[in-house]
Parts: sequence; structure tokens; C-alpha cells
Amino acid sequence: MAKAPTGSPSTAGPAPRPSRPRRPSAPGPKGLPDQFQAVREQLDQHPGPASAEQIARLFKRAPTKKVAELLQTLATLGQVRQDDRDRFSNAS
Repeated sequence: MAKAPTGSPSTAGPAPRPSRPRRPSAPGPKGLPDQFQAVREQLDQHPGPASAEQIARLFKRAPTKKVAELLQTLATLGQVRQDDRDRFSNAS
């Protein structure tokens, strides 16, 4: 019996996964100004509107409630937009 050539479709690995924003390896920043900046940066990198829960998952040990407060404050200041489904996106 003949062997299949190396690299044939039957031996190819799984298809690569689409890229997602990277999860920081360290806990989120402790200072409030740094927290606002970090949340804003993650929202800037997100491909579309995101919920507070989606952004919180990008940080190690970030409570969704805290991230929601930061995002709502940024929305109040006009730094980000909040839609009627409580998703956030860039204000620009």
C-alpha cells in the first residue's frame, strides 16, 4: 500500500483561530486614572460595541461591576458611547 505524502490535507492541523484582544498577564492597574485608561484602551481595541462584562473578561480579576462603573463614567464624560443595550463603543 502507498503512504499518503507528508503534508497532505488529511494530516493538516486545525484551522487557526481568529485573533481576539489579548488578555493582560498581570492584574489590572490599581490607581483610578490608570484603570480608566486601561478600560478605554481595551474598548479601543475591541472590534465593535462591547458590554462591561466583555471588557472585564480582558483583565485578570476585574469585577464586572467596577468596569461597568468606569465605562458609565466615561460615557457621562463623552469619552465613549453607551447604547440602549448597555454596550459601549468609541465616541469618535
